[in-house]
Amino acid sequence: MSGRGKPRRARSGHLVYYQPPGREPATAPEAPHRPDALWGWTLAEIHAIARTAALANRWLVSDFIIRYEAAWDAIVDELLAAGARPEAHDLARAGKGAVSRTLLKDFCHTYGVAGRDLYAGVGSAPRFAAYWHEPDRERAEDQITERIAVWQVLAALGGRHAKILTALAAAGDNRAAAAALCIRESSYAAYASQARDAFEEVWFAPETPPRRIRRPHRYAPSEWNMSRLAPCGTPGAFRRHKRNDEEIDDACREANARHDSQRRKARRARTRAQAEGAAA
Repeated sequence: MSGRGKPRRARSGHLVYYQPPGREPATAPEAPHRPDALWGWTLAEIHAIARTAALANRWLVSDFIIRYEAAWDAIVDELLAAGARPEAHDLARAGKGAVSRTLLKDFCHTYGVAGRDLYAGVGSAPRFAAYWHEPDRERAEDQITERIAVWQVLAALGGRHAKILTALAAAGDNRAAAAALCIRESSYAAYASQARDAFEEVWFAPETPPRRIRRPHRYAPSEWNMSRLAPCGTPGAFRRHKRNDEEIDDACREANARHDSQRRKARRARTRAQAEGAAA
């Protein structure tokens, strides 16, 4: 009965018990007396120590602001957690250690060093290669979208263009496709070029389709063809200038004259040889 408290009679006549108040908890120990939160260190002194720690630790190439902020945070944490006033060398050691840990963490995270072990090498993290060196493969949704889009474009083209492109896709080359459609290969090549242009116009709509790189025609006045022409000072250049009604320089005239003279001499020698053979 003593453990349950003293009974008292309720209005209904039943006996009820109440719990006596327990012992009050002991008061928490008082915090040690400190002049202020920073143990007397001023912001200017903390700034000087953090700046020294950031300048002293230049491991790799990094931003000074990042090193300074890491050192400042570590120094302030050291002051707030200290039980007695720390010395300057303690704060400097905390700042330099924080800079080293921050730079090491950033370096290992950026270059994929496993376990922050520099001897493991760059890219040694297990997921580094999987993240950066994704295999070149087309996504499934892109494949499905393109397959659906091809048939939609062919349906939009219709007529001869769709027939030409379908035959080319089934045969694989112009000759087999032309034979399947019972038309000449030269005619099929012209139809296929027109069908490609029409297909690209619908495929890239509303944008302008990119220009296809085609080999220049043999007689087109392009740099590729002009490089094949005979240079000036040769009989070929003389004939080209004369054919195009261009101005003929002296070098081309002299080269052509020498060429004609050699041809005449060779012709006379051949005629003389034939006459001597007939006389014999």
